[in-house]
Parts: sequence; structure tokens; C-alpha cells
Amino acid sequence: MPKAARLEQHPGIHGIQNKRGSRPKKKIPAATPKSTIQVTLTTKMTLDQIKETEHLETYDEAIGFLFRKQRKNLPSTAGKFPSGGPFERETGDDPYRVPS
Repeated sequence: MPKAARLEQHPGIHGIQNKRGSRPKKKIPAATPKSTIQVTLTTKMTLDQIKETEHLETYDEAIGFLFRKQRKNLPSTAGKFPSGGPFERETGDDPYRVPS
């Protein structure tokens, strides 16, 4: 009589729980490729200061911090339509309009 096939279950496959009973672990993406850049000594010292004051571990995090900080200072473009012309409120009765 032939032996029965044994089904092995591997953690991380959808529908199978890991040892703790929680959801399967997500796959960790491969590390992104790194590059080298050259900066002046003053730039390096500035990045070192940012790393220290903001409690960051890498220069990449320090540069990301600078990008986020710079992005916050950009003016908002929300609601700007150059071809739309100036805003004018409609006149007339509208039962849904809140009186001002």
C-alpha cells in the first residue's frame, strides 16, 4: 500500500498563521542600491549637526529630513486654477446655503 503524501506548511504563505497566531509575516524588500557622493567638509559638518540634533542615525535620514522640512515651506497650490479666473459667489436663492 503506498504511503500518503504529507503536506508541509511554510510560514508566510497566505492563509497560514505563524507560531504566535497572528497574520503571516510580510516579505521584506531587498535593500536599495547605495551610491557614493562627494560633499564639502562644511556640508558634512552640517549633516553631522542635523544628525545629532534630530537624533538620526544615517546621512540618508538627515537628507530626508531636509527634504521634508523644505517641502513644508513650499506654498500650497490647492485650489489654484490659472485658467479659471477669480472666484465669484453665485447669486440667487439656494435653500442649502448656510447664511453668512
